[in-house]
Amino acid sequence: MNISPFVLYGLIGCPHCETAEKYLRARNVPANLIIANDDPIAQQGALAIARQKAKDQAVGKSEEEIAAAVAAARDEYPLLVSRVTREVINGFKEDDYARVLSAYFAIASTSAPSVFSGQQQPQS
Repeated sequence: MNISPFVLYGLIGCPHCETAEKYLRARNVPANLIIANDDPIAQQGALAIARQKAKDQAVGKSEEEIAAAVAAARDEYPLLVSRVTREVINGFKEDDYARVLSAYFAIASTSAPSVFSGQQQPQS
């Protein structure tokens, strides 16, 4: 089983989600696409991500400001999960998408020789 380097959580009818999907497809980026409409697991995951993001940015903020940040971020679809850079991008932010895709393509295009290249392997 091959695990995709990206997971895109989106909502049917969301123009930003559609833009994100088209962006990935135009660049032939392998990604699992997950429709989050009425999916309680996807929604709880998005909420957990929003909470963590708010906590990470909470320095010097009141409890009310943190709660408002969670409320605003929890519905910020699409969510792109990059297993390459180990981060989550809320919303479609082309610069952030380009950055994580660049990291992916740098890894994917390494100059390691192919195991199927036909070259003789040393015998032991």
